[in-house]
Amino acid sequence: MSATPEEIREYVLRAQKRDDDAFDQLVKHHASLVAALFYARLPGMRDQHEDLIQEVFVRAFELLPRLRDPSAFASWICGIGRNIANEHVKSLKRETSIDSVPEPAAEVKTEEPTISSESFKVCLEKLPSGLQEAFLLRHVQDYSYRAIAEITSKTISNVSEKISRARKLLRNCLEAEGAWS
Repeated sequence: MSATPEEIREYVLRAQKRDDDAFDQLVKHHASLVAALFYARLPGMRDQHEDLIQEVFVRAFELLPRLRDPSAFASWICGIGRNIANEHVKSLKRETSIDSVPEPAAEVKTEEPTISSESFKVCLEKLPSGLQEAFLLRHVQDYSYRAIAEITSKTISNVSEKISRARKLLRNCLEAEGAWS
């Protein structure tokens, strides 16, 4: 069950006073949002998502007293997530040379005209991160266009365009994979 904006606001106010139960509720209600963000931004690093999600909430707990608008918690936590994702990519670039990056696995094409979850995942991972993020927030997390605009700091028009482009690219990819009939 999803919490109302008023409940989230109350959890934030309580958590800012170091109420652990209230912070646990914030984690419970926002962990899937942060997970979707990492899925979109770091699709090839799923094995690291759990650690990064935990890092987001550790940092959020430390910074929570500085949050001025409790009703902006979702967009604030996504901002922390985006920063951590960017920091993670930068640290990997420093540690890894281009020669040590493994070749991507060969894709297996299916003859069936139905959409397999594997085909869908392959196509979803091919989307640019901004399109992935908007698509996942809309179709997996079921956020409204307005909420996605707030979370991503984009206009509603821009969000609508990104979701539309993501759908078109997914359809084209699935057709190319032979998974769209």
